[in-house]
Amino acid sequence: MNTEATGSAGAAPRDLIVQQVLAVDPTADRATVENAVAAVVNTVARQRQVLRALADRPELLCNGRPPAPQVLGELMLLLRRTSTAAVAAPACRGCARPLSSVRGSAWCCDRCGAPERECAGCGQLRRSTRRDQAGSWRCPRCRPLPEQPDWAALTAAVRTIDSSAEPAVVRTAARRVAPGLFRQQALVAAVTADPDLLRGRAAHAPVRTVLRLVDSLTEAGVAGMVRPGCPHCGRVVALVKWHAEAWLCARCDRQVRAAPCAQCGKVREVSSRDRRGQPLCGPCHSRNPANAERCVGCGHLRPVNNRTPQGPLCASCRQSPLLTCTLCGERAPGNRSALTGQPRCRSCHARRLRCGGCGKIRAPHSGTLKDPRCALCTPAQPGTPRRRRHKCPSCGSAQPTESACPSCRLIAIVQPLLTVGDQVRPELVPLLVWWRRVDRPGSVRTWLARRPAAKALLRDLAAGAVELSHEGLDQIPDTKTVRYVRRILVAAGVLPTHDEHLRRLEQWMNRAVAAIADPKQRTILYRYAVWYHLRKLRARTGLEKPATDGQAAPIRNHVRAAAAVLATLAESGHTLADLRQADIDEWLAGHRVARRAELGLFLRWARRERLTTVAIPVQQWAGPGSRIDHDHRWALARRLLHDDAVPTEDRLAGLLVVLYAQTAARIRLLRFDHLDSGSGGVRITFGTTPIDLPPAVADLFARLVAERAGTDRAATPWIFPGRPWNQPISAGMLRKRLAALSMSTHAARTAALFQLAVDLPAGLLARCLGIDISSAVDWQRAAAGDWHAYAARTAGIASP
Repeated sequence: MNTEATGSAGAAPRDLIVQQVLAVDPTADRATVENAVAAVVNTVARQRQVLRALADRPELLCNGRPPAPQVLGELMLLLRRTSTAAVAAPACRGCARPLSSVRGSAWCCDRCGAPERECAGCGQLRRSTRRDQAGSWRCPRCRPLPEQPDWAALTAAVRTIDSSAEPAVVRTAARRVAPGLFRQQALVAAVTADPDLLRGRAAHAPVRTVLRLVDSLTEAGVAGMVRPGCPHCGRVVALVKWHAEAWLCARCDRQVRAAPCAQCGKVREVSSRDRRGQPLCGPCHSRNPANAERCVGCGHLRPVNNRTPQGPLCASCRQSPLLTCTLCGERAPGNRSALTGQPRCRSCHARRLRCGGCGKIRAPHSGTLKDPRCALCTPAQPGTPRRRRHKCPSCGSAQPTESACPSCRLIAIVQPLLTVGDQVRPELVPLLVWWRRVDRPGSVRTWLARRPAAKALLRDLAAGAVELSHEGLDQIPDTKTVRYVRRILVAAGVLPTHDEHLRRLEQWMNRAVAAIADPKQRTILYRYAVWYHLRKLRARTGLEKPATDGQAAPIRNHVRAAAAVLATLAESGHTLADLRQADIDEWLAGHRVARRAELGLFLRWARRERLTTVAIPVQQWAGPGSRIDHDHRWALARRLLHDDAVPTEDRLAGLLVVLYAQTAARIRLLRFDHLDSGSGGVRITFGTTPIDLPPAVADLFARLVAERAGTDRAATPWIFPGRPWNQPISAGMLRKRLAALSMSTHAARTAALFQLAVDLPAGLLARCLGIDISSAVDWQRAAAGDWHAYAARTAGIASP
């Protein structure tokens, strides 16, 4: 039987196992067999093991002879205990006696499983399973009786570190971590042989109980005990695995055991193995169709996320119980906190708030959204695990581990990057201070680990290889890493505030102009790009109103079109002065020009500058293009108003597009001072006339303020902050977040503006939405709105 093929075809592996058991014992109760299979064979890997074993040896359920998987032996034992008598009991491979328990695939009893060795007591060659205190093997007849450990020797070893340690305290701590006389003897032998194990060398202890003894003595108040760090990474964390004569932490153990995956070839932790014994990583194991089961919720073959009495559920169909969250008070899907036992919704589980006790940005576990408490500041509840409080060795702040706090670990990484000689470059000290105060230092460490180019750039700035100014950063290639480092330097106050999009447009124009070989044509393109487009853009922008990507992108298209025309003329040996209308018509008819509108603007500018005599007439706007229908628009608005699963920022941004026809470039620049809360309600200003917000939208703004209370974004003036938080989000990222909600900002804005142009006169539309009056008139004409009678009534003139 090919189990992989079976899984991919959609058959239930458990049903196949149940069918084979019922084929052996037709009188067995099917429900009892199903419960036994579900209790023992509870994973896909175990199901495959059982099916493979039964496919290779169908007689296993009848004779019980190994080799066979351990899970099959456990299933056979459970079936026999539930009155399925026809199923054989697992048998020893040596003497064929029935077994009451199984271990491994080669089932055997204790007598047959132990190899024959020379007994140190009687000298006979017998099956030996135990060692004495000297480490010699003993047969069952000569097995030594356990002796009491030498507690005096253990106390003497501890007193070499803390002379005031009490024997009763040492003995109690040792008995707590090492139950059983044999374990206690091994612990005493290890510590007395090397007392320095208690001074930080416990990672090299022969038994793991030494690690636990260090913690137990520390809790008991014995001074001088030092928790060991991981020999590989140096972190003071729990050491769980023995490797190469040392105990390693879980992360280093995964790195040591990593191997190339047989499918993707990446070096990762081995999650499972295929039928040939080759290693498989976790992602390849989860993508294997043989590991999928049919979800009882959606009916698709997917990896199992949760098992219910009704059957397996995938990640999309898994539903958490509805609980009343103790933090926000909302009734929503969630789970109970393992620390407090109180219900907590998914949104609050993902929040990171400023703790009212320690002032750190951490996950809230108790309190309220206005006054949250982290895990360290949450009082211990009966029946819940107790969190330890430690002090950072560098700054003394409270944290759950004895190692350095996240901020100090970040400073330990960035300070060498900013150091010249033996001290940090003075100009970069504000950057070091800003990074010390960052609320999420772990994110910065991850970014630096994934961006080697960022580390190299910081070293060059500190060493002076790159000038510490906007002009110096302009001299190196413009990459995402350079842009982000520039934003951080501006946020930290190292560099002055600048218009990022305008500066990048200037650099692009310089490169575009420099690419023209002919000096005369280069001068023409420079005049068109700088003295026409760039001058107009500078007149519309400033420090309070920086340029946007939506303003810079059309200018690039205009300059590209002009450069393409000049390049075409240069290839044919002509100039703008020689250009004739017939040439333009030929280009347009032969589709030799990609941007007709941009070409027309360039030729009209050249004609005004008396560089040519031809031009392309201006194309009148034909009205809106793609837009959503009226019902879709309001359905989208209802979802944004009432769907609590969508982040509040995304809901507000989408509503400003759907209801008020705002662009992503304008939404990103909204600040809280654009809102006016008075007795009459909440108003927002897009243009010159404030707009009254509906109560539902105003409540979302109040909810946004409440969610940010105590977070690192509480002090930002921007309604939609980016990263860092003292700068607004980019228009592209805002459009991307709305697109994740299946929302097209262009289509939604077009539908909203089309409807508003029908309901409002052009002047009021321009003042309320902040658009140009000419654009408002064009939209009113496209929407076929007739407001002449309104204008006449306003002026006191009778309409014709």
